[in-house]
Amino acid sequence: DNAGDDELKELVDMILIQKECARFIVRKFYRWFVQAEISPTIEKDFIEPLAAIFRKDYEIKPVLKALFSSTHFFEENLIGAQISSPLELVVGSYRFFDQKLPESKTDWASYNALTSFIQLKCREQQQNVFEQPSVFGWQAYYDTDFYEIWINSTTLALRGQFTDSLVKGSTSMKIDINTLNLAQKTSEPTDPVMMLDGLTENMFALPLTNAQKDYLIDTVLLQGIPRYEWYDIWNNYEKDPNNVNKKGAVKKRLDALFTYLLRLAEYQTI
Repeated sequence: DNAGDDELKELVDMILIQKECARFIVRKFYRWFVQAEISPTIEKDFIEPLAAIFRKDYEIKPVLKALFSSTHFFEENLIGAQISSPLELVVGSYRFFDQKLPESKTDWASYNALTSFIQLKCREQQQNVFEQPSVFGWQAYYDTDFYEIWINSTTLALRGQFTDSLVKGSTSMKIDINTLNLAQKTSEPTDPVMMLDGLTENMFALPLTNAQKDYLIDTVLLQGIPRYEWYDIWNNYEKDPNNVNKKGAVKKRLDALFTYLLRLAEYQTI
């Protein structure tokens, strides 16, 4: 007797035949991949056409293909429109700065320490990766304020503490973004403007303004001295990289720069 199965199938068909069902699911896709705000115009010109594609056979792939290949998806005002989740911030930072995960088979202690540290940092920022609070997931994925919920007076400070730890380094946690090496990889580390552009080229979803760049160079990096003095500071270090004082003069300024960069609001968006 398949009466039970047939009744369940009929129920599912009754749900799927409702036009609002496809719209509801497509809005979920839109808010996850694009932004939380859905205006009447977006509802009419974007959500409804995607829902029409979805209703054909309720296949997810064609909907996502249409979403990702649309002109709307690449609009400039949507770049950096979402606040990164704690997991995106933590893991994304490790990936951006090419921090290597220790091998679990050959160095279990280091591997376990680092992965536990990552989980701790996420949990502190209110996203316990392995213990979501309900079947709905984390509040930022379903509540009316969506990903803005990730930021509050507590989590913002904890996000800053995490990014600070990347700059300060930690032998036990295998963290060291090495600001000196990062600066050396830019096309012209003796020029503070070109160096900053090289360092931040792919760091932010949103470009920094000229005013921000001027502040970062003149106040944060150079701390009030003329820009041309950076040329001598850097060259003195490169000529004698093992000199503690010359190395410290450069690293102290670069560390201050990266600490500031990673605490910018622009670093919190995707």
